[in-house]
Order: sequence, then structure tokens, then C-alpha cells
Amino acid sequence: MKSLKLAVLAVAAFASGPSSAQEEPSLEQIRAALVPYASSTDSVILPDGRQLAFVCMGEGSPTVILTPGAGANSFSWAPVQAAIAKVTRVCAWDRPGWGLSDGSTAPQTVATTSADLETALAAATLRGPYVLVGHSLGSYESLLFADRHPERIVGMVLVDPSIPDQFAIMERIAPLRTAQFRQQQVALDTFHVCAAQIRSGVLQPGGPDPDNCITYPAFSCLTSLGRLSPPRFSAIPCNTKARHRSCRTFRKARELSSTPSAITVTCRWWF
Repeated sequence: MKSLKLAVLAVAAFASGPSSAQEEPSLEQIRAALVPYASSTDSVILPDGRQLAFVCMGEGSPTVILTPGAGANSFSWAPVQAAIAKVTRVCAWDRPGWGLSDGSTAPQTVATTSADLETALAAATLRGPYVLVGHSLGSYESLLFADRHPERIVGMVLVDPSIPDQFAIMERIAPLRTAQFRQQQVALDTFHVCAAQIRSGVLQPGGPDPDNCITYPAFSCLTSLGRLSPPRFSAIPCNTKARHRSCRTFRKARELSSTPSAITVTCRWWF
């Protein structure tokens, strides 16, 4: 019963956006809300030495695990996480190369990110049972973890979840939107250029930056923490391509799934 209440709380937190009658938060309030996400206190060191970033709040059981969508960081959960922390323990995490998580040289799909999540949650500091909350691509990782560890899951919430074969479906019903996705590749190629410049030593903090790898505002999330590394720059195009690979990986993995249907999944679709 408690897990169901948590699921309702999580969905309600998403559903109740700020109304026109509410005041917008001040810059100081926003900064204060983001402070916890600049700490590595709750991060987990994986067996290969990489750091996987977690930000945990609140106390109690079960533990709510918040997985962001593709291209999003743990701090995208800030308003929701603060609300859930009033009820129980809740942890948001970052995929490799995002937030404070170290990058990985392995090609990224939900198979690799789910494996990292499994390893991290095996740590004594992140005890279950769990309520899994996944947004968009995060629904894949949530469902795959539940497939492999159904005994550790007491609830699940999927927000605007990705679905198998979604790109083929979009190609059929929204071809213009699909064309826009293809145009992203031009911008993504720049990240590979930046990674190559770092590897060769051409790109240095304070030095020439002809491709705006450091100074371009959109890249500031990669450089503001002083982590100017090829894996971090490679994470963005790798993560985008992973959305396509992950659709195939997810379908294949779930065809072999024996997850009991008793797990409650609450979906909210936004169009």
C-alpha cells in the first residue's frame, strides 16, 4: 500500500506543474535547489574505478530510484525529488558521462547503463526494496532492472515512457519530426571533434577554441565541473545514438523477460 501511495505522489508531482497563480521561483531558490546535485557524497565507485553519481535525500523505505530521460541529468528531478524526500528515501542518478558520473569508453545502450545501475544498487548504502521511476528512455532501464530483480521492486512509475520501435512509429506518423532528429547529427558531430581535440592535446582550458567546445553555452555542463575529457564529450552523441540502439536492445531483452504482471506500472503520456 505504501508503494502505491509513493507512486501516486510521484505522478502527482509531475502532473501538478506551476499554475499561473503561483510565483515563479527566484534565481536564489533555483540555485539552492541545485546545490545537492553538485555533491558526490552519495556517488558509488564501480569495480572498474568509474564514479556513478547519485544524489539521495530523505529517510525511510522503500527507496525511490529516479532515472532521467535521454539527454537529461539527475537535477531534472529536483522538484519531484524534494517532494518525495518528505515521505521516504529517494535517489536520482546520472548515466556515464552526465552530471558527476565518469564517462565510459564502452558504446552506451540501456544494457550497459542498466548494468551500471545494478552494480551501484548492490552497494550497501543504496538498499532496497525500490520504487523505480523512469522518464522517457529511463523507462527502459527501470523495466530491465525489474525484469532481473523482481524480488527487489515494490512499485514502478513510468513518465512519458519510451516504447519499443518508437522511431519506426514516429517515422510513420510524424515524418517531419523524424527529419528534425536527423538534423541533430550535424550538431552531434561537433562533440566528436571536441573529443578528438582533447585527446590530441590541441584543446586546453584557456587555449584556442575554434569549434567553441568550451565557450559554447550548451557545452558548459561538461566543462563547468573541470572535467574536460573525451568520454564526457563523447557521451552526448553516444547517448543520442543509444536511443536507437536501446530500442532494439530493450525489445530483445524483454522478449526473454519473466517479470510478473503484478508489478504496478503507471504511465503518463504527453503529446
